[in-house]
Amino acid sequence: MKQVIFFVIATLLMVILISCNHNSEIPMTVEEDATFEEEEIKFTIEQVIFSKSFQSTEPNVEIISNKNNVKILASLGLAEYSEVSINNIIKKGNVVNIHVSGIKGENPSLSVPQVIMELKELSNNKNNLSFNIVFDDYEQLKIKVGINDIINKIKSQFKITTNRLPSYSLLKGGNNIVWNIAYKGVFDRENPIIPLINLSTVIDANTGEIIESEKTIVSSSLDQGHLLDFMPENHLLYKKTISNNSEPEATNDQLWYIDSLNAEKTTLYTSDYKIQSAQFSFDKSYISLIETNEDKQNLYIISFEDKRVFKISFETNFNPRRMRWKDNDTLYLLGNDENTSTIYTYSVENNETKIINKLDRIFDNLVIEDNLFIVTEKLENEVNRNIYITSDWHGYKLIDKGFNVRFLSQDLIAYLKRNEKSDSNFLYIYDLKDDKIVKIIEGNISNFSLINKEELIYVNQNTNHADYTLIKYSIRDNTTEDITTIIGDRIYYDENNHTVYLNILLPFEDNKTEMIYSINLDKLNNN
Repeated sequence: MKQVIFFVIATLLMVILISCNHNSEIPMTVEEDATFEEEEIKFTIEQVIFSKSFQSTEPNVEIISNKNNVKILASLGLAEYSEVSINNIIKKGNVVNIHVSGIKGENPSLSVPQVIMELKELSNNKNNLSFNIVFDDYEQLKIKVGINDIINKIKSQFKITTNRLPSYSLLKGGNNIVWNIAYKGVFDRENPIIPLINLSTVIDANTGEIIESEKTIVSSSLDQGHLLDFMPENHLLYKKTISNNSEPEATNDQLWYIDSLNAEKTTLYTSDYKIQSAQFSFDKSYISLIETNEDKQNLYIISFEDKRVFKISFETNFNPRRMRWKDNDTLYLLGNDENTSTIYTYSVENNETKIINKLDRIFDNLVIEDNLFIVTEKLENEVNRNIYITSDWHGYKLIDKGFNVRFLSQDLIAYLKRNEKSDSNFLYIYDLKDDKIVKIIEGNISNFSLINKEELIYVNQNTNHADYTLIKYSIRDNTTEDITTIIGDRIYYDENNHTVYLNILLPFEDNKTEMIYSINLDKLNNN
């Protein structure tokens, strides 16, 4: 009997213990049955943008400012509307629901509508808010392959090289959405001559399938080398560095001429040292060349007709560093010692050198227009130089600070000026007669040249730092015209043939091969 009673008591105790353990595992909740009241939030719409960058096509809300009122950027997701409406904004607890509708209107197109708005009178805990976009009457369109994946696929599939983004858009036809992608002037590594091409493709935005594609060659690869001078109507001077057959590690510089119309190439001079610069005379009868060997520079004159080469001697120990043709016969030369600059002339007709002046300043460039001369004085730790003008090599007038100076006419000069605040180069036009700046063209201009007495062309680096815009400026009308966008800034422009000659390092070559391209602007811009 005692055993039975003991067994019953033990069983009851076990049931009680099990019951206690089960109850202790029930999670404890605070205000489990509490409900939050819905609160309608007042808002002000600041801006509506129908974005076509398509970097993200999914709905998203970003808090722009959280200081007083909350300012947000609501991306509503990919859709095909011409207008959108924010119906209302409802807050429940820490969740803010933004109710939206789309309006087809006229000419709807694919975009990601983005709404910048300010939310009024939000209660506390702004930092803990979460946002939902609620589609009342808004059809979001879905794609599986984003623009970054598409770009990677194209580069891999077509073996192109560029650091530029293509122009692109999303198009809808029936139930299909496709990427329309266009590249302009990119390297085609699949082709052994590595031309520049335009590439257009249509790709399914959900499967990634390439539906159609077209490559168009827009350039001719003229040669490897470094451009030195260009004369209108297809005359190019350039230098090539070649290996020495007897000493594989040694190299020689060669001066070459090419007629780009018939692609006829001619070797003009082979140097045992380095070719620093070369220039045509105005009538192209002669070519002047400066050769450098460590600290020593030599001047050579090449007769273009018979290709004879003459070394020019100077009475003093003169090292020419800069040269400019004044006319068909006279070449001006600028040389430097430690603290002085010397100006010489050389007459081709008389085969005579003449010292013009020796100056106690370090000038590093020389520009000539008839009997006016501009020299620039190097300043320590500055890109800009002091710009002086003289007519007799005795009196010098300071014009401004800048670099890369050119005469536009007897009365006008142009030059670049470094703007340290914006870290960019502006183009200045200065009136010598009125002694004042008459035009400042802002941007980040790396190069410019004169087309004629009334027009110049300049190269402006775009904000993406990946390409440049070639722009024509009318001096008389004070107007600009975009010519094209291009991958490099070292160019010569031939307006008559609507051609650009581009000198660029191949970005994918370990040995940094420098190429010279002739680019047909009609083909390049037809994209």
